Amino acid sequence: VEVHDHDRREDVPCRLTIVDDQGALATLWASSEQSLAARPGVVYTRDGRARLGLLPGRYTVSATRGFEYSLDQRAVSLAVGQTKTVRLRLRREVPTPGLVSSDTHIHTVTLSGHGDAAMDERQLTLAGEGIELPIATDHDVLAYYYEPAQRMRVQDRFTPVIGCEVTTAKGHFNIF
Repeated sequence: VEVHDHDRREDVPCRLTIVDDQGALATLWASSEQSLAARPGVVYTRDGRARLGLLPGRYTVSATRGFEYSLDQRAVSLAVGQTKTVRLRLRREVPTPGLVSSDTHIHTVTLSGHGDAAMDERQLTLAGEGIELPIATDHDVLAYYYEPAQRMRVQDRFTPVIGCEVTTAKGHFNIF
C-alpha cells in the first residue's frame, strides 16, 4: 500500500483499515522489519507505505489521517500468490490555520500496562491520526514521547508534551 498527500505529492503518515467482503477486519501479516503498528485489519504507517500479507479474497483498503483529511479506498481481489500495489491519496479538507489537533489523554501499554500500543507504536498512531500536540498521561510516571518519536522518525509530525496521570485514593488526575 502506498498513500500520498494529494496536494503535496508526498508520502503521508496514515491509518490503513482493511476489511473483507463481509465488512470484518481482515487478518493480515506485517513484517516486524517495517515501522508499522499493526493489528487485525488496522495498520498505522509513518510514511504511507506498508507491505502486508493477506489471505486470498476480496478486500476494501481504506486510508485516513484524522478529522482534517479525506478518506480514500479501493476494492482489491487477491488470488493465491498474487501481489498487488494499492495506491491511495489523502487530501487535507479541513483548513485549521492557527489551530492544533491535540489529545490530552494518551497511554502506552509500555508505561501504563494497559492500552493497545507499545511506546514506539504509539508514535505511529499519533502521526497517523494527525495529532499535532499529544499529551502523555501514562500512569504515575512522567512520560515524554520525543525520543520514541525520533526513533520512529515521526518527530517532525507532532510536538509531544510531558505529562502524567497521577493515581490517588480520590481518582486519577492528569498533569502536564
